[in-house]
Amino acid sequence: MFSDLYPFIDRRTTRLSRDEISDLLRFCHWIPATRGIGSNQRDLIKILIRVGVFKKSRSHFSGLEPKMHLQSADQQRDGTWILSFDNGKRQWTHTWHPPVRTLFMEWLENPDYAELNRTTPVSYRPTVREIILLQERNGADSRTVWASLLPDGSLKIFGQDLGPTVEQFFGADEYEFAHHIPSEYVHPFLELLGATEVKDVLGALKHFGGPRYPEISAALEQAKAFMPIQFWSWF
Repeated sequence: MFSDLYPFIDRRTTRLSRDEISDLLRFCHWIPATRGIGSNQRDLIKILIRVGVFKKSRSHFSGLEPKMHLQSADQQRDGTWILSFDNGKRQWTHTWHPPVRTLFMEWLENPDYAELNRTTPVSYRPTVREIILLQERNGADSRTVWASLLPDGSLKIFGQDLGPTVEQFFGADEYEFAHHIPSEYVHPFLELLGATEVKDVLGALKHFGGPRYPEISAALEQAKAFMPIQFWSWF
């Protein structure tokens, strides 16, 4: 069921509780060739890794365990996954959207056109939907920040911190965060950075990546005062 490259579209709604996700790992027997995970389970775990269900584990042989405070993972009919968290004081969700499938992707995957696929026609070049804004490492600590343009035109800026410094603050060695900017506020947000008359949103945003990323952080904090920017974090 989960063997195809895009097992997210046209599937029935799926709900996995935290206990079911834990059982998926707990009842896997040790088989060196597959790291203890049978074929169907292994494919499902690959999907859940991509969705963001797991964190690193130092005790389980698979190297995985459900993220702290995760309560459930729900797959919608359009392929979207909604992760629900509850730490006893507040509840929040994280939404994962499936890759946008295009005719270009289908053409690349068709074995009948293997020879033609060695080159990419200009008219079929896919639009970039996600970029890396920041990648930095300081000893055992690391931070990566991405920007993604969602199908509805909204903008998502999200990141991941890993390492012992994170563990000192949160009790877990992984911290993730995200800002969501509605589509009608994307260009006003870019104007706060000094980018006007923008046609390529991600291209303009990438200009402020790397050492200039603090400018994006400052603009996000400024925009929250008068724009409906959603922020969530989990660890």
